[in-house]
Amino acid sequence: GLRLALAISLVSLAVVLDFNAPPVSDKMPRITRARITLGSVATTIVRAVEAEACLLGEELNEATMALAAQRAMNSSHPIDDVRASGEYRQAMV
Repeated sequence: GLRLALAISLVSLAVVLDFNAPPVSDKMPRITRARITLGSVATTIVRAVEAEACLLGEELNEATMALAAQRAMNSSHPIDDVRASGEYRQAMV
């Protein structure tokens, strides 16, 4: 719809995960492919490759999400600008 002001993201994130069909012995499917991109934290969109790697072969649960989030945060080097500080953006990642 129409907006009265320009809405620019301070931080954006996209996550795509593929899963296998779980074997009978597993309770949860395992992650077979992970792509994580971070927007508005650098001059261009960047991939969080280390965060993607730690998800492969794992079940999606709170522990794996927390580890991936930590690695994404540690690998991001956000910019400072008039909309938000780099420190704020890193915390939001």
